[in-house]
Amino acid sequence: MFRVFVSSTSQDLQAHREAVRDAVLALGMHPVMMEHFPAMDADAVAACHQKVQDCDLFVGIYAHRYGYIPHQHTRSITELEYDWAGEAGIPRRVFVIDPDHPWPDSLRDPAHAAALDAFKQRVGREKVWATFTTPESLAARVSQSLAHDAGRVQRERQQQRRLLIGSVSLIAVLLALISAAVVLSRPDDDDSVGRLATAQAVAALNQTATAAAWTPTPTATPTLLPTATPLEGDPARTGEIVVVVAPFERTSGSAFTPEIDMLEVLRQAAAEAGDVRVIGIGHPLADRAQAQQVSDLYGATMVVYGRTAPGGVTAHYEITPRDGFVDFEAEGEYRVSTAQLDNFEAFLYEGMDVNYILGLTAGQLHYFEDDLDGAVRSFSLATDALDPRRADDLHAYVLYFFRGNCYAFQEAYDQAVADYDEALRLNPDLAEGYVNRGLTHVRLGRYEQAIADYDRALAIDPAYINAYHSRAEAAYDLGRLGAAIDDYTRILELDPGDVAAYQNRGLAYHDQGLLAQALDDYNHALALAPDDADLYANRALVYADRGDFENALADVNRAIDLDPQFALAYGIRGALYYFQGDRERALADLREYARLAGDEASPDILAILAELEGTE
Repeated sequence: MFRVFVSSTSQDLQAHREAVRDAVLALGMHPVMMEHFPAMDADAVAACHQKVQDCDLFVGIYAHRYGYIPHQHTRSITELEYDWAGEAGIPRRVFVIDPDHPWPDSLRDPAHAAALDAFKQRVGREKVWATFTTPESLAARVSQSLAHDAGRVQRERQQQRRLLIGSVSLIAVLLALISAAVVLSRPDDDDSVGRLATAQAVAALNQTATAAAWTPTPTATPTLLPTATPLEGDPARTGEIVVVVAPFERTSGSAFTPEIDMLEVLRQAAAEAGDVRVIGIGHPLADRAQAQQVSDLYGATMVVYGRTAPGGVTAHYEITPRDGFVDFEAEGEYRVSTAQLDNFEAFLYEGMDVNYILGLTAGQLHYFEDDLDGAVRSFSLATDALDPRRADDLHAYVLYFFRGNCYAFQEAYDQAVADYDEALRLNPDLAEGYVNRGLTHVRLGRYEQAIADYDRALAIDPAYINAYHSRAEAAYDLGRLGAAIDDYTRILELDPGDVAAYQNRGLAYHDQGLLAQALDDYNHALALAPDDADLYANRALVYADRGDFENALADVNRAIDLDPQFALAYGIRGALYYFQGDRERALADLREYARLAGDEASPDILAILAELEGTE
């Protein structure tokens, strides 16, 4: 059950607190409330601090009292609770009394008016708050906010964070007197790429009269579209990205037509991106069920729909990748996954947030199309349009995470780190951000910083398998074979079918001279992936070190059968023939190795090839 810490002064807000308590309970959450603060000693303050840290969400309610200031503290317990939640990375939702609402003088605190005013001003700089008047109005605002927060937290907890595709690295091991290379494997692309857990970007209503008056329309029972609904554009072709934009439902008093702006911006972005087509349809959509139907009818990657309100618009984005996830690979075998938005909603203020969300949406289209320059341009326009006070409500960490990925793919590693830094500042619980930043640190040669980032990711999500893979690979590169083996062992406890973990642990065991353990791991890996040429090449090296040339040759022959262009396999087989005295076969295989390996050929193998050619 989600735990919600309700923070406020109690003497003046008793009825309001009771209304919030009932609203939290009605949402199936557990309210944590410190109803009557006595004169608190250090132990009691520490206990309160712990209760805040133990919660999932924080609600701050502030009226005209500053609150009790504990002994040896300069801030009230109410302000301390707000700061503790921020330090712990707990989402904070703030509600402040309408300054024009009548309030009894007996419930004011003139002695601490200056401190209260300074606190409110600081909160206003950090958060967008909603105002309230009666207990009923406060309960309604809290319910609206927490309903969306609960969905976000649940999705983030349930999301299997397997975002990053690791690089395929060649790690040197000795085969007799020859330095050959074996493959350090990472999980298969289809298994290790997951969606970025992105929350619904729902803005708290601000203090303006128009926005405060807006109330969302209750979601009706999903109405299915008629099966004979005529298409207003051709369905997506293979490799094509289609975006469908539906008319927004109008509410009384609104002349705002956001879909017109969106169509124009998206079509411009589509024209720049290439195989992207934007379709405007003539009928509005009521809910996700209809959006998903439209997505299926058109084979669309994205469906945009929503409704207007005085002063703004609620926009919904349904995103459904059609051909799996596209992976970007930059030179140097640096890979990061293409995590993307799944479904999100935002209340956008007219003339303020729309440019931000359009920049983010256009950036997504470029991103899908592997147009990294276009994606950076669009994401940068979104950052320019972002009101820093709205960064939390619009979940701007997603924007910085995406742009950081773009920079990483472009090998602009310092810029990538800066964007990951900002994403993690806005969302300190983004485990994927730590892993991506860690991979970028590796590219910059900062292995210790990378390992520290992987540690942070695993502290957030102890079952984050790709964080273990990344940390193990960094440990391996630093020669910390025991640490790498420990991480691969942990992966196999979490997922006994992880072929890469068996393969890489086998490699680490081999480097330690533990040939029996290495052979056992390769046998397990091949039982799971019997057609993996790399595994046969790796096991052939173990057999060769054991002096079992017959099985070594059998394995390397199998590797070449599976992949006739596998340079390393020819190098291994040529070396085996060389040590068996079969110079003719050795010469043929080593020549083929040199041809296939090109500039990456091992100097040691080339030296033997030169020796053989010199004695022809």
